[in-house]
Amino acid sequence: MAERLRDPSEEEAEQTAAQSSRQEATVPPEADQKMQGTGSAEPHEHVRTQGPRTSKGYLLCYALICMVGGLSSICIKQLILPLHVKQLDPVHFYTSFALVASAGAVAGLIATPLFGAISDRTTWRLGRRRTWMIIGGISAVIGWGIMALASRILMLCLGQILSQVGVDTVFAVSTALIPEMAPRLRRFASTINGMAPMVGGVLGVNLVAHVTDTRVVSQGYLLLIGLSMLFTILFLCILREEPLIQPPPPLRLGRFLVGMLEPLRTRAFVWPLASRLFAFLAYTLLGSFFLSYLRDGLHVGEGIAASRLGFFQLLSTTLLLTTALIVGWWCKGMKQRKWCGISGTVIMAIGVGILALAPGWPVMLVAAAVFGTGFGMHAGVNVTLAVTVLPTTKESGKFLGVLQDAIFLALIVSPQIGGGILTTFPRQFALVFAAGAAASLLAGAALLPVKAGHNEQVSLPPH
Repeated sequence: MAERLRDPSEEEAEQTAAQSSRQEATVPPEADQKMQGTGSAEPHEHVRTQGPRTSKGYLLCYALICMVGGLSSICIKQLILPLHVKQLDPVHFYTSFALVASAGAVAGLIATPLFGAISDRTTWRLGRRRTWMIIGGISAVIGWGIMALASRILMLCLGQILSQVGVDTVFAVSTALIPEMAPRLRRFASTINGMAPMVGGVLGVNLVAHVTDTRVVSQGYLLLIGLSMLFTILFLCILREEPLIQPPPPLRLGRFLVGMLEPLRTRAFVWPLASRLFAFLAYTLLGSFFLSYLRDGLHVGEGIAASRLGFFQLLSTTLLLTTALIVGWWCKGMKQRKWCGISGTVIMAIGVGILALAPGWPVMLVAAAVFGTGFGMHAGVNVTLAVTVLPTTKESGKFLGVLQDAIFLALIVSPQIGGGILTTFPRQFALVFAAGAAASLLAGAALLPVKAGHNEQVSLPPH
């Protein structure tokens, strides 16, 4: 009975992978050396990530480690940072906010693929991913501590850079674990990785808004430190990772840096990357300026505005989570995932367009529901599409680190776009939301050229 309940597509993938493994075992050493010399992947042997005996426990803890990224990129930038900058520099709020937010995003843009690629080559006994989760977690805690004590914009900017590098390192190496998982876990892990940062963000926003005093921003930073440490430790306790069987070849810095651009030369990978960029641009345009919209556009008090932001995010993310899990379970083929993602971006554009055309709190709740549903459809399949077209799993840290860079590039661009609009057209938040709707449609258009790749036909064997 148990065999009849298995997913036929997963069983076929495992059989295909087993056959491929037998064929690879018969390749003569000379041919193997030629393959290593011409391929772009590192010639070290691929390793598997060993999860716990219960896949549900592993996926739950994996969701927690992925949520850490949302605590920084979403909670801080949408709630704590605007409140902090408003206290430190109320006269030049939009300029200072854009400076600090963009500095952290630039640091994340560099750190994510860099430390993802470095983790591919790490041979320490702790494991190549576990090692950098620990290092990244320490950097995040130090950065948040500096931000909690910051009394000037420059100090706040320094703390934001350190914390963003740390959090993004954790998120990059946790994303790199996906291709190393068993097929039965990989699809659900991809869905979790796509939507868990938003869940972490809404969790952080609501806890900061209702548990701490928003006038004392240091309380918010300390709360995030505690949550991030807890989530990271829980996942590290359940993660079982084998070190590299043989060390990688000597590092050549020039070749390594040039290799960092390889994902951008892989056309099949660029399309899911571009779609992720535009989708998160719409999300960050909405999230980064929603508090300012409530406070300056609708003249809502700061405390009430923080609570409403939390409720807006809670409603949106609840539907995002539900939708992402449904589409992640239902979409089993490339075409289903592709058109589900495209449909989601159209729904996102409708949700943001509602805010642009009809301001008011009741309308915001409708917009939150529509936008969250659409973003969940996109987030539930985007990472899976990217993993499907990977040319190699040996450098998954580098490729998927670049994929996560889409988030940080959106975080860099959105303050510039939104701040520029509001500086030129004061309090015209409808124009900001219209830009978000346009970005949503571009995210859908970027998925149109996506086609089946190497990993659609051949999946890695289970543990």
